[in-house]
Amino acid sequence: MLPRLTAERDELAARLEDLSREQGAVDTQRSLLVDFSSSLREDTGTCPVCLRPVTPEERQHAQRAHAHQISQLEDRAAAIVDESQSIRGRTMKIGRWINEWNKAAGWPVAPSASPPDSWGEDALSNAHEVLDQARESLESATARLARVEEERRPVEDELEKDAEAAARTPSSFADTGRRLYRR
Repeated sequence: MLPRLTAERDELAARLEDLSREQGAVDTQRSLLVDFSSSLREDTGTCPVCLRPVTPEERQHAQRAHAHQISQLEDRAAAIVDESQSIRGRTMKIGRWINEWNKAAGWPVAPSASPPDSWGEDALSNAHEVLDQARESLESATARLARVEEERRPVEDELEKDAEAAARTPSSFADTGRRLYRR
């Protein structure tokens, strides 16, 4: 099951790359046709592409053909966007299934496909928030550590004095006992 899901996720990622390339080609064609079509509106008497003389009828025919092609390219661009969104949703779902599968099996979570670009902004914003919280926590911990260190010094000094006193006490009892015994 897991290999099949991983393979499907990889196929979907490859399809997204293909769609992205196709979207670029469609956008370029559309842009060129829009430019050609606008050039045809100027009555220069020549074709903007091949620079040969054109009649008004040929100009109108070319404008209609360009308008039709532009319409088809716009339709294809919309279809590419729809398909891309669908594939991204499917890829995210498969990624969640893979993660759940790995969690249930106790395996390390497999890396998922690259998230959409919009996620990068959200992830960066979240990372900044987490970093700010970590800084605040570190500053708070450092301040607490400084307070504990200040409280530790007097206690440590007192313990040293007590230890010294305890170390002297047996010998002083022995000395006192010897003095008393000699009398």
